[in-house]
Amino acid sequence: MASKQPYIFGLTEIDDQHEAIQGLLDSLLVNACRDCRPGVLAQLLDKLRVRLEAHFAVEEAVIELLSPTEARRHLAAHAGILDSL
Repeated sequence: MASKQPYIFGLTEIDDQHEAIQGLLDSLLVNACRDCRPGVLAQLLDKLRVRLEAHFAVEEAVIELLSPTEARRHLAAHAGILDSL
């Protein structure tokens, strides 16, 4: 049965990181859709980038162990996400 949460990987550490990242994304959406204090969005983006960099390092190491070919594709996807921030 497929998970309702597409970010569930099956490893607690990675799943917890996904949940924290989702929380930051939710905060960004809430703050982007209303007036907020100057700098709030910039701070949230900075926190998101730091969290993503740490998460990607863990996730890429795990995927490298499971499938080096998939790891290269995943690494490219992660690089694209970080470049977009």
